[in-house]
Amino acid sequence: MCHLPLVCSLVENTVHWFQINMFASLLVHLMIADVLTGLLRAWQERALVSCVAGAGMRRKATMLIMVLVGQALEPYMQHMPFSQVIAAGFAVSEGISVIENAAALGVPVPPILRQVFVDIAQSVPGSPAVDEAPKDKA
Repeated sequence: MCHLPLVCSLVENTVHWFQINMFASLLVHLMIADVLTGLLRAWQERALVSCVAGAGMRRKATMLIMVLVGQALEPYMQHMPFSQVIAAGFAVSEGISVIENAAALGVPVPPILRQVFVDIAQSVPGSPAVDEAPKDKA
């Protein structure tokens, strides 16, 4: 039983929305993976700085806000899946970051996996420039 019905309703609706919006769900999962691998990388490099972590969290929160704005705009965009397009674009960026962190941690990242994210990032207009796939640190 929920003692705060408004909060419970908001949480239930948010969970439901992420269940039906595949790319938003993927984005959240990749964000979690990026935070965890980023923390492990910073720990390994003895460079854990709260300012850097805070900036990353603010960036991720802004990404989620952009996805929600996309969702709000969908009825006015002739029902184009605007939020899913935004979430997919951000998911590519998060995926590249996870791969970079994994490679820096010494995890052998299959070249095909790296190349998939790089190819997607290069094909999206306005995405950050990616010169090459992240390299494994040997």
